[in-house]
Amino acid sequence: GGRGGGGGGGGGGGGGGMGIILYVVGGLGITIPVVICMILAIWYKPALRRMLLKCGCVWFANCLVPELETRVDDIEKYMAKQKLPRLRDFTPEIDPSEVDLDRDDVLGTGGYGTVYLARYA
Repeated sequence: GGRGGGGGGGGGGGGGGMGIILYVVGGLGITIPVVICMILAIWYKPALRRMLLKCGCVWFANCLVPELETRVDDIEKYMAKQKLPRLRDFTPEIDPSEVDLDRDDVLGTGGYGTVYLARYA
């Protein structure tokens, strides 16, 4: 006679449920802190920055919630690179003798005084 080989491999089926639980717990362990950080980053930036600095995550705090001084410095560096012309005051000097003013042509009055309609001569 021959030996009967019994079909093969019917063992090993028990760990599927545990794997799913580990995936769910691991996913929640990553997702929940990320969601909390994003909520804090959107609505509570100063609190998030303090919390991250307290935990020693300086790099992460600077990326998520940079200090205002850092942002101002970055803007000033960018502006310096652009070499944009600086605004200058081009207010013309007008001699009072060059203006015709009728004190009866009042446009209005306000906190700085009366405004008259005038004509440049």
